[in-house]
Amino acid sequence: MTKFSNIGLIINYFKRQPVQLGKEIAQWLTQNNIQVFAPKEDAWFLELANGLENEEFCAKAEAVIVLGGDGTFLRAARTLAGSEIPILGVNLGFLGFLTEIEVGEIYSYLEKMLEGDYYLEDRMMLCGRVRRNGGWVGKFHALNDFVINKGSFARLITLETFLGDEFVASYSADGIIISTPTGSTAYSLSAGGPIVHPTLDVCIITPICPHSLYNRPIIIPPEKIVKVHVRAVQAESMLTVD
Repeated sequence: MTKFSNIGLIINYFKRQPVQLGKEIAQWLTQNNIQVFAPKEDAWFLELANGLENEEFCAKAEAVIVLGGDGTFLRAARTLAGSEIPILGVNLGFLGFLTEIEVGEIYSYLEKMLEGDYYLEDRMMLCGRVRRNGGWVGKFHALNDFVINKGSFARLITLETFLGDEFVASYSADGIIISTPTGSTAYSLSAGGPIVHPTLDVCIITPICPHSLYNRPIIIPPEKIVKVHVRAVQAESMLTVD
């Protein structure tokens, strides 16, 4: 395994504990002859002089340590999407489904990491784009899922769903979830979706409260492009990226 010489830090800078622990870890890594980097906002809170734009951060960091909960881990995954940089998550949040280790274990794991005593586990991510009025208006990456749901207006929305150009179903529902295996234990599970082993390469389409007895979750191969046409003339709809 690779022995790292450049390590990045991404923290939940809204809380005191991740900031303080991040400073301690940065000092410990520096003492062990490791260069430490962070994105600009994180670097400001960590009092690091070398705050980087996301693109430069991805180019320099060989591995990234994430201090926070699942939300911070998901932010790190979006920042690093496509770079194949390994992430080590330290749980400082409430749930900790994605983060790997607890605070009391951090330095023993860091020692193993620097010695090359670790293994890597690949996780699938999703890339999604939004098209509105004939033009593309946004591109996003998700580790857990994309969720299209209705707003506060108490009406169902209609979601015409395709795999490529092949029609699958027209869901009258509160929304729809397109999930990775990692995200199969998140919102999709709450909506009745299956639990899928996180190392599998599949996607899960799960309707949210569909007004039908026959609309059930579907597992599809990862190379399929999912298209969802939102029909919500009298109601607002939202896309959530997790």
